[in-house]
Amino acid sequence: MVTFNRRPIFANPENVQRLRCVTATVKAEMPFDVTAAVVLPDHLHLLWTLLPDDGNYSKRVGRLKVLFTRSLRGSDALPQDVCLPRQRQRESDVRQRQFWEHQVRDEADWVGHLKFALQSDEA
Repeated sequence: MVTFNRRPIFANPENVQRLRCVTATVKAEMPFDVTAAVVLPDHLHLLWTLLPDDGNYSKRVGRLKVLFTRSLRGSDALPQDVCLPRQRQRESDVRQRQFWEHQVRDEADWVGHLKFALQSDEA
């Protein structure tokens, strides 16, 4: 997931803590395991394991985005001038609309994505 206009929202440790709290809330609502998470100033890499027969990543990511955005309200972290199209979609300028989702096919694929996430942290 990428922040809107690559704003370095997660450079602020308070926002990383907000993300942790929001993740815990989403996990309580819709169980999943966090296999790996890399938080960079302007984007996240998340490797999650869902329950068998549950492939609904989008619902969890959507909930994570909504709760995180709400957690920023009142913290002076949200811009005051949100463009009209984003207002119509009830969005703020916190994150991009889309995210990249990939369902891991096998162990080699899993290892590859885990290595990629960990290398991103070193960059």
